[in-house]
Amino acid sequence: MDVRPFFLLSQSYIAGLQSRIRTGIQHWESRWGTQIPNTLQIRSPQSLPSNDRQGVWQTWYGQAGLSVLVKSEDVERFCDQVLFADRRQTSLSDRHLESGLAPLVVSQAAADFVQQLLSAVREQPYAAQHHEQPTALPTEIFRAGADVLLISWADTQGKPLNLLVTGLPTPAIRSLGRPNQSWRQAIGKQHLQVKVELGQVELTVGQIETLRLGDVVKLDQSLDAPLLVRDDQDTPIFHCHPGTQHGHRAISLIKLKV
Repeated sequence: MDVRPFFLLSQSYIAGLQSRIRTGIQHWESRWGTQIPNTLQIRSPQSLPSNDRQGVWQTWYGQAGLSVLVKSEDVERFCDQVLFADRRQTSLSDRHLESGLAPLVVSQAAADFVQQLLSAVREQPYAAQHHEQPTALPTEIFRAGADVLLISWADTQGKPLNLLVTGLPTPAIRSLGRPNQSWRQAIGKQHLQVKVELGQVELTVGQIETLRLGDVVKLDQSLDAPLLVRDDQDTPIFHCHPGTQHGHRAISLIKLKV
């Protein structure tokens, strides 16, 4: 039987990935002398609105099946906004803008941005190649359990940059024992504290204040009635009778508490 892999998007995985991406983007910001708005989001691709799924998408391919799908020119637009928007608004003289080098700078910054992102996902240095051929998004990207993440930012004008990272490495699963180990074997050595309830009594505050050593307090439990055994969550689990065994106090379980 052919069973397709199922990618589980856990909160711990997202938290670890966010930390690695932020570290990689900090390297990118230091290299390009700018700062990206702190608007990073990592979500399931199903959360991408249907209208944002339309249009022309292009692919950045990497090693081991990992790749990034992004709308045509969106990474370049995002990097251009982050790098040059303030300079354009303030009409500051800039050698890149004056010499017409801005498109080349933006193209290199975009490639570096994607490679930093893929390196964070793969947890190792990564190289990516831009595939210019436009494509439509395949429908299997949006099925439950697909090995795809939606990673997005908003630029300084609030316009989103959406990147679909596909071919994610499956998180390692920690083995809890032999595959055929039974449930009873797996929990058999776990400890559970139990306590025996002798009985209960209700006293007034005045009665408690008059208690002295040697006073006898009558409980609501008769001598021949079974006692209650509770677990560490105070849940009743057994009825029992008290006794002794080998010089120690002991109990004899008589029935389950249901």
